[in-house]
Amino acid sequence: MELDRLRLLIGARWRVLLVLVVAGFTVALITTMSRNGRIEPEFIAAAVVVYSQESSDDRNDSMLASLEAAQERAYDATQELFIQTPGAAIALDETAGELRFQAVGRDGALAREAATSLRDVFLESETVLEAEELDQEIALLEDRITEAELQIADLITPTAGEVANEQRIASLTSQIDDLTRRVNSLRVELVTATEERTPEVIEQELTAVEGRIVELEAERARIPRPDSSELIRKDVRANALARQVQGLEAQYVELFLRRAALTEGGRPGATTITDATTPQRSVIGSGLLGAVLGLVLGLGGLVTSERFRPMVWLAGDGSPLASFGLIPPRSESGDE
Repeated sequence: MELDRLRLLIGARWRVLLVLVVAGFTVALITTMSRNGRIEPEFIAAAVVVYSQESSDDRNDSMLASLEAAQERAYDATQELFIQTPGAAIALDETAGELRFQAVGRDGALAREAATSLRDVFLESETVLEAEELDQEIALLEDRITEAELQIADLITPTAGEVANEQRIASLTSQIDDLTRRVNSLRVELVTATEERTPEVIEQELTAVEGRIVELEAERARIPRPDSSELIRKDVRANALARQVQGLEAQYVELFLRRAALTEGGRPGATTITDATTPQRSVIGSGLLGAVLGLVLGLGGLVTSERFRPMVWLAGDGSPLASFGLIPPRSESGDE
């Protein structure tokens, strides 16, 4: 649309545009004021429990595990109060070595009181835990782990008799191998016998060596060996005990971390309050934005209406109407 046509269109419909601008400004103004009126103050308080902050890789791993264990205990200890506290949360900060008890309130004092209550309940529960009971459980686990490891050693370690038998079998096998090589050498020598060493002499030695081999093999066969089914049973039992030891060690680590947390102890830290209230929107700014939106919508509606219902605004707009030329001019006398 040409600028001249748009200017004429705005000039003819400026009242409609004015109404839309005022309506947009008013609606935006009322909506913003209503939204701002519904905004309620919101404050987030965080009550902190501080643990040791020594720095090292091993120490960091231990601290993370201790914080995670403390977080689980905190959820258990504050379960009832946690449900009743608005915006309650228990977070851990590995870097600072802190456990944070968070709560939300309409003013800072209420939020601080709620967060502090959560922290106090947790700290009281920590003092109830008896370190002696954890020490007893840890000692019991150590005994069970030691007993299982001894049983595994008994299953996989051969007895003195079995060791002696295996050594005797190895010795006899070595002798038999040496004699077997001697037999092969004598058979080769038998083929190339000389007058100095006649075939009869070689045959006689060969018979004696072969006889000795038979004796050694018979002696080796008489040595008792472990039953294969018994070996399988011991292996299965040893594997079962090894899995049991793994489970006991996992329990031991968990109890050890709990005991370490009690030894280190968490101490109350500072309580911080953050204003998390949703910021209010500018009433004047929203009204102006609504006015601009009303103006844009009005212009869009006028332009669309003009495209579907064209009107004569400029001289060129009448050129398609050729029928105007067929109307005769009116006489000056007033005759029809």
